[in-house]
Amino acid sequence: MLGLNCVSELIFTPRCIGCGIRSSGLCSDCQESWVFRQLVSHICGVTIFSEVAYSAVAGKILLAAKENGLREADEFMFAALDCSLQRFLTKNLSQPLLVPIPSQRSSNRRRGRNFVTDLAQRLGDRHNLQISEILIHSRKVADQSLLNSIERNANLSHALVVSERFGGGREVLLVDDLVTSGSTLKEAIRALKSSGFCVVGAITACVALPLR
Repeated sequence: MLGLNCVSELIFTPRCIGCGIRSSGLCSDCQESWVFRQLVSHICGVTIFSEVAYSAVAGKILLAAKENGLREADEFMFAALDCSLQRFLTKNLSQPLLVPIPSQRSSNRRRGRNFVTDLAQRLGDRHNLQISEILIHSRKVADQSLLNSIERNANLSHALVVSERFGGGREVLLVDDLVTSGSTLKEAIRALKSSGFCVVGAITACVALPLR
């Protein structure tokens, strides 16, 4: 007769998040794709700190965290963002306001949470930084993953507004899970600067290379 532990293992066999083989967390092959590389890119004169080069494995980890709410995948994403933030803080003496890139309300309802905001809140708690959801959508936008770079820019053009109209030069650090074409960050930077905020940088867990 099988013991409870054996039965549990049969029903809930641990699988690698990246490829699905029997393994806890990430298998050795997938670990080679999830490596912190201290990556730096620039958009509109703003420096973006990222840790992981986007890959099929990174995509599955992001999907497992963002869409499926897998706690273990959440921890991978948080660790990458935390390293990006620590690198920013090492190079900058400021204590900026953390501003997460917003998801549309329909996406948040489907997921049951605001993924990037939740990660940003954890970062703020760990590093004693204030977080504010001052970026909001002014209109509905299409799914960026289905668009090319030109279409992404058009899709997001003036799609974000700032709930606080007078930033007074306050320094903000943008937080997002992934930067691909950079169109989302470009729009966020535009919206914040137009409201008087000073965007001192951005941090992401993953970045698609080469960044266009």
